[in-house]
Amino acid sequence: MAVISKQQGKTISLADILKPFSIKGRRLNLFRLGLYQMGAVILLTLLADSLFSETFALMQQATENHNHEQLLAEVMSTLSIGNIGIFLLAHAVNLMAFAFALPLVFFKGENRIFKALGQSLKVFQTNMVPLTVFSLVIGVLMLAAMPLSFVPLLVIMPVAYIGFFCSYQAIFPADDASDNSGQGEKQASQSSAINTGRFDA
Repeated sequence: MAVISKQQGKTISLADILKPFSIKGRRLNLFRLGLYQMGAVILLTLLADSLFSETFALMQQATENHNHEQLLAEVMSTLSIGNIGIFLLAHAVNLMAFAFALPLVFFKGENRIFKALGQSLKVFQTNMVPLTVFSLVIGVLMLAAMPLSFVPLLVIMPVAYIGFFCSYQAIFPADDASDNSGQGEKQASQSSAINTGRFDA
């Protein structure tokens, strides 16, 4: 909402962070979405426990006197590339399903959670390359912040979230609250993005 206000030339403040919680008619759907996401996290945890049970047991049995190199070798021996691939795939699907579901539920008022999740997955499928590049850039920046105790993340993460929200605006129709300009060229551009479902901004 702060991004939309800034795009409209309005002033924003720190108090704007709390405004979404006071908007009636959307809080229940956001709560439902949160429950679905919590359920997905529980399923991922169960999957990880099933795939890496030997690894977890080995790490729990390790003592302070355990040789670190030997422990690392034992842990690596319990890991399977196939299991790691399955978990990463499940985690990626979870992230893609919920990435655009939140703005769809909040800004578009979509009360069918599964439809919002499906739309989010479809968008990622259509825009796999640009969104993957965006994710890799953010990942590299996060790794670069490690030597500085992750302090740069105070700037990197807000910019990343703003950039991701702008991709949402480019892909999905703009609602009345976020587009009052009425410029024909801008509406035509947005209509093209809506029809193709592709993010080329």
